[in-house]
Amino acid sequence: MMALTKLDAQILRFVQHKGFATIEEIQSAFPKINAIELRVSDMSKPEERFEAKRIWTVPNTSYLLKTNDIYHLTALGEKALQDYDAADVDRKRELWLKNAWIPILVAFITTVVTNYILPKLPALLQWLASMFARTPSS
Repeated sequence: MMALTKLDAQILRFVQHKGFATIEEIQSAFPKINAIELRVSDMSKPEERFEAKRIWTVPNTSYLLKTNDIYHLTALGEKALQDYDAADVDRKRELWLKNAWIPILVAFITTVVTNYILPKLPALLQWLASMFARTPSS
């Protein structure tokens, strides 16, 4: 089964929203996509198997079903859309965690270190001065 791309998911979502659609309706809904016919054709093509010198199509293996030049979303198409949406949510969550939590942690650590070191700075400077005073000079 083919991997679902963002554009394919948009086409499937359009057909799902309308209930059914012709190729002309899909093309008018997505005027910036040039390969609509190829995408729709690929998503409506069922899987074929060759067994015992015979080619047969496997049922329920296409995202779209074409009847009388009208496309309907199949159960596999609905499942593919749900899987795509779930993967998209996971990807966005992971991106948020990477992009938001790292700056938050850095800011927290910086604040803690700054609030701990600044009050102790005079004592730290005195300690360093006394260490350098004890060092024998040549």
